[in-house]
Amino acid sequence: MMGSFKLVADGEINFYELMTISEENETLLLRIKHFSNDLKGWEEKDESEDFELVKIEANRVYFDNLTFEKVSSSELNIYVVFKNESGIEEEVKFNYKSNTQNKYMKLAMTSIPVNDVPKAFEFYTKILNFDEQLYMPEHFLAIVYKKEEVDGPAILLEPIDEEIYKPFQSKVYAKKLPVITFSTDDIDKEYHRLLNLGVKFIKTPTKQDWGIEAIFDDTCGNYIQLIQK
Repeated sequence: MMGSFKLVADGEINFYELMTISEENETLLLRIKHFSNDLKGWEEKDESEDFELVKIEANRVYFDNLTFEKVSSSELNIYVVFKNESGIEEEVKFNYKSNTQNKYMKLAMTSIPVNDVPKAFEFYTKILNFDEQLYMPEHFLAIVYKKEEVDGPAILLEPIDEEIYKPFQSKVYAKKLPVITFSTDDIDKEYHRLLNLGVKFIKTPTKQDWGIEAIFDDTCGNYIQLIQK
């Protein structure tokens, strides 16, 4: 894989970087070469700055002396370890933000009607592995999300309205219609994980024209569709 980067400050190009990521010795190696704004190389002709992969987390990639952190879809932190004049290593943080803004609306939150908020919160966090964003059981308020999805939507586990929403939810449930769809990269693995945790499926992983589908009960009055494309 190959990429490029240029640093612009006060409307002027400061420097360029060319980089490659390749697989070597059963790991990944990031190589970077630097050029000034007049394309004069910083390193010697056959030399580059090399960084070996250490580990990968949800929003961070760690190389030796170099770390990339995704703050959002438009913001990135880069941590670089330098040696000062005394030979002491020091980590310096660089923050980069894109000037390009999303021109369109994005989904920030959706809701799932539930007949028992504490029970639903337990199911969605302990079984489905969502993370807590806000939980106030005394007010029947629960919001969950996925930490690794920086710009992803949150889900309000909404207590159902007895007069209006409960009859609707009951009819949807009786017809075995899912109220929301979640996706996974490995539906067979996720199916067996949930099955071992006691989750009830009314439809096991089944091939469709567009991918694979399964449907399970969230124990709080809803069916959830799980798909793999």
